[in-house]
Amino acid sequence: MSPERRYTDRPLALAAFLGSALLAAFWTLYLMGWTTTGEPGDAVADFEAAFPLADALIVVLLLVGGVGLWTGRSVGRFAVISAASMVLYLGVLDLTFYSRHGLFTNPVGESVLQIVVILACLSGGTLALIRCRQLGRTP
Repeated sequence: MSPERRYTDRPLALAAFLGSALLAAFWTLYLMGWTTTGEPGDAVADFEAAFPLADALIVVLLLVGGVGLWTGRSVGRFAVISAASMVLYLGVLDLTFYSRHGLFTNPVGESVLQIVVILACLSGGTLALIRCRQLGRTP
């Protein structure tokens, strides 16, 4: 097996593709006005409006990572590690911001969705980093 092929991980590649599709779908809906994250001018809307560029970078990294992991190239592992690190950081930012704004006191409607997003970021980022670490150990 060539050194490049040892980085093949199709389940992780599929997860990267899924993550990029979900992020792209959310921002497409948001930018088209089909979904909101709060009333214009409030703290939640202003907070979320700061993330399109960072999330776009995550989408690109997940796509590059997915293709790289699908084809067994080491760039896939690097890109997924980068994306997973960003996702973890954004999840922690969301967790701290929304906990300060009472998200967990009465979770209903959009609050429940935000909790799911936070949990997905924290668990998905962590699991992707663990899996990439395992790929690095493969002989």
